[in-house]
Amino acid sequence: MRKKKNFLKQRPYKKNDLIFLNRNIKKSEKIKDKILKIFKEKKTQKIVLFGMSALATSIINFLPKNLKKKIILLCDNDKLKHSKLLSGINKKIYHPKKLKTISFDKVIICSYFFKDEIANSLKKYVKDKKQLIFI
Repeated sequence: MRKKKNFLKQRPYKKNDLIFLNRNIKKSEKIKDKILKIFKEKKTQKIVLFGMSALATSIINFLPKNLKKKIILLCDNDKLKHSKLLSGINKKIYHPKKLKTISFDKVIICSYFFKDEIANSLKKYVKDKKQLIFI
């Protein structure tokens, strides 16, 4: 059995590059752990993903099948994304008004930016602010 080499040590990186890469790898791992913790909560069975971004696709692709089943709705404000399928899951993307017609436990906001704007746009569809989870 071959011993795995550290990926970062295989290439001639500058010291600052290694610091940057290590910091971002750690940040990504924290985000992934936070997302997995949300999905593993027993109380949380019905999850909505809002904001069909690269982050939403990443979440769907790293989740195991048993946790992926908890995703009941994908939604986005962008009309061009409505009725399209998101890569990695056989679900259509809907307008957030669909939130009014379903029961859900949490809405995970799949964006690092525009948090205030997103929260304001969802006020009319989400009764309890505690249901909104920002990554």
